[in-house]
Amino acid sequence: MSVIPDLLTTRQAAQELGRSQRHVGDLLRQNRLQGQKRGRRWIIPRSALERYMAEWVTEQMPPELEDPEALKKLYQEAGTLRDLAERLGCCYSTVRRAALKHGIKLEARAPTPAPFEPEPVALERWEDLAPIYLARGLSPPRLKEMCPRNCPAWDDCLNTEGCAMAEGGNGKGHGPRT
Repeated sequence: MSVIPDLLTTRQAAQELGRSQRHVGDLLRQNRLQGQKRGRRWIIPRSALERYMAEWVTEQMPPELEDPEALKKLYQEAGTLRDLAERLGCCYSTVRRAALKHGIKLEARAPTPAPFEPEPVALERWEDLAPIYLARGLSPPRLKEMCPRNCPAWDDCLNTEGCAMAEGGNGKGHGPRT
């Protein structure tokens, strides 16, 4: 008669570890905790959880993490705690705990954006911009304001550099378009 090992769900394992189910799932996916996937759920043998807890309790920090000066130097070389953890072959949280213990200032979660500084724009004359608008098939707002639809020069406004009746044309200009 075979003995069925005591099996746990991720919820039960999380309660025993004092962590979240997500954390237990991450441990399983990283193969740091042994388990077997059944459908959408994980089944964890109690013996595997006990082995993990024993390793976790007796986990020794790498010697580089014990010395504050060496840790600061390695942190500056690596740039981020995640890179440092990868380089040392240990868990991110272990490196983070050591950094906090030694008073090392940690990187921000996201870089602080630089303050907004508008770029200076060279103002061009409307007469210079009108052909660009017209060549691209855009309807320039100011050109339409300057020449009402009932103006005899309306076609000129849409097809040439500007309205002969508008300011800059013959000097008289129109009022706002109605």
